[in-house]
Amino acid sequence: MSEAGLDPDDHRAELAMHHPVLVAEVLSPSTAAYDRGDRFIAYRRLPSLKEYLLIDPDQQQPELFRKGSDGLWVLHDFAPGQTLPLASAEATIAWERLFRNVD
Repeated sequence: MSEAGLDPDDHRAELAMHHPVLVAEVLSPSTAAYDRGDRFIAYRRLPSLKEYLLIDPDQQQPELFRKGSDGLWVLHDFAPGQTLPLASAEATIAWERLFRNVD
């Protein structure tokens, strides 16, 4: 692993990363159940994945699932105005920035 935990092969990836540490999904009414269910089950099989961020633009609610050192996934909810710490990417994002273009 290199900077921010990225696999060197993923720096050369053109279409998809094969060793992601963070996956973010913007939910839509037609895909929300799949993103929370079967898709998350599939993503949890990726050994490199440390965080899964779901962004619900309709409810303006981010949900961050983080893999603990025990291998269990824990949901972290955030309220309006809070900053989201994305430890896997060594970054933070303001709640307002996620939803600034949402009516």
